[in-house]
Amino acid sequence: MAAAVDALVLRLLAPCDVVRGRVLRTLFPLARELLRDRSRRSALYGALAVVAALALCGTAPLLLLTLGPLVLGVPHLVADLRYLVVRQGLAARSGLWLCVLPWLAFTLVKPDLRSGLAAVAAACLCARAAWPVRLLAIACCASLVLLVQRFSGRAELWFAYAHNLVALAIWALWSRKRARELMPALTLLVLGSVLLYSGALEPWLVRAGGLQPGRWAIDMNQWVARLSPVRDPIWGLRWVLFFAFTQSVHYGVWLRLLPEADRPRPALRSFAASYRALGRELGPWVLPCAAVLLVALWVRASHSVQLGYEGYVRLATFHGPLELAVLALLALERRSIVRAG
Repeated sequence: MAAAVDALVLRLLAPCDVVRGRVLRTLFPLARELLRDRSRRSALYGALAVVAALALCGTAPLLLLTLGPLVLGVPHLVADLRYLVVRQGLAARSGLWLCVLPWLAFTLVKPDLRSGLAAVAAACLCARAAWPVRLLAIACCASLVLLVQRFSGRAELWFAYAHNLVALAIWALWSRKRARELMPALTLLVLGSVLLYSGALEPWLVRAGGLQPGRWAIDMNQWVARLSPVRDPIWGLRWVLFFAFTQSVHYGVWLRLLPEADRPRPALRSFAASYRALGRELGPWVLPCAAVLLVALWVRASHSVQLGYEGYVRLATFHGPLELAVLALLALERRSIVRAG
């Protein structure tokens, strides 16, 4: 069955590669250095990702918040597994996952940041490091659990905001030897955040009708109640817009910027070649299972977009703690994030 799915996907990608090849042949005389130079291309992709996210925040934030996770959420979870587990050589460490996976699975049953921090502590316990260092890291996790217990609810909210920026930190670690890849995106991210919090985009938002709920958009009042750390309605709106902005950049990092930074060859790669590489690294069943999950979420969202969104949030609860667990493990083992080539 997996072979049949692969054949079908490759057949669908073939015409896409034909069109892509024609576009590249047309653009090559005009953008030769950009197509050859990964650093310049990554810098451009990063800038475009931030600008696109900001433009959508200023025109259609409700659709961005609601449909973004339903469309890009599952693919970005697959990217999480690829770059943080497989590419780091952690997939074969069965003892590590016997300790970590039960806590991550528990977050699916009962979403709780304390369970996620327990997964981070389990990863620290299994790290190949001196025992005093591991025990110190576990003590830090225990302290964070106490803080979460003390500030229950608010701690989860701040973690959600911080989690959107973790992808940028991972991209920075991946591209640490080529800082020029990062600067355009980071500069635009700061400028975009200033525009959102200053209210400069709100007149455009009103003119575009971006605050009007629709069939595929959850009402802004619900988002403010869910995501805002303040009660003031104006500042609540701005906090929600900032969340939508950084969440969109978060997806862009996982789905475009990290693949660009990690690819062994600096040149571009066809859609079919990218799909084959993904299948080789993740095995025959991850992509079909991801496709089934994506279809299931959309079927649920077709009945109620609120239920579809809630289903994705419940499904994705594990991946924030997974990111922290892997980063903590690599830090304790004094390993850099692997970069191909």
